[in-house]
Amino acid sequence: MRNIIILSFAVAIIVFSCKSSGQKEKIPIARVNKKYLYYNDIQGIIPPNTPKKDSIAIIKDYINKWIKRQVIIEKAELNLPEKEKDVEELLENYRAALLSYKYQQEYLKQKLDTNVGDDELERYFNEHVSEFKLENSIVKATYIKIAKSAPRINQLKQWYVSENEKNQDLMADYCSQFANKFDEFKNEWINFNELITKLPVSIPEPEKFLKQNKKIEVADSAFLYLINIKSFKLKQELSPFEYVKNNIKKIILNNRRLKLLKNLEQDLYNSALSNKDVEIYK
Repeated sequence: MRNIIILSFAVAIIVFSCKSSGQKEKIPIARVNKKYLYYNDIQGIIPPNTPKKDSIAIIKDYINKWIKRQVIIEKAELNLPEKEKDVEELLENYRAALLSYKYQQEYLKQKLDTNVGDDELERYFNEHVSEFKLENSIVKATYIKIAKSAPRINQLKQWYVSENEKNQDLMADYCSQFANKFDEFKNEWINFNELITKLPVSIPEPEKFLKQNKKIEVADSAFLYLINIKSFKLKQELSPFEYVKNNIKKIILNNRRLKLLKNLEQDLYNSALSNKDVEIYK
């Protein structure tokens, strides 16, 4: 009951702010032995226009987490040997690493050129072709899932494998009306293993299947599943450039980052030496 009263009092102070901020900051909200949580410690945790009920829940959660953290710290203080409690070096290493990281990220924001042209992408691809062997077979395909009771199914079966542009338009119009799922994947390469998970049956040897089949027609109790395979590349073949284009861009940008940071480190080191800010004792 006492905890509820204290909590309600804390919420009242926060929601209906007092006139004197100096007085508010001295008001304790919770205590664990000699450690106190004060009003000013929880300022700003409640978003503007939060209902009172939600404010109470937010404060209660914050206070409970603070208490749990403090009791764990106190337990650690009592039970850990002095050597284990000496975290000054760890804190200093963490601070140094964090400051370095933040500075490096700010430096990269200012200096990193994120423009990568197609010529550079293709050049990297051609110079590293051995790195772009396919880990899985890929396809360009059309996928249709349609109710077995849909009209003109036989016509659909003719349209979806046709290369005739008019038939492809007829298929698209038909699927927009009757298909449960219809996807041409923007005519981009997709992972064949992921595609066949959309089927109600498994295909145990995907590479062998692709060599021998250009279409898939299977059914379950309610639906017909149609896949037209327009093109395919088998596992361990050279990947098409467009399939790995985005990955190549990431690689190039990462290489630029690493080079910039390495040069930054060396430049700062050389500058410190030339300015006699650094001295190496022999």
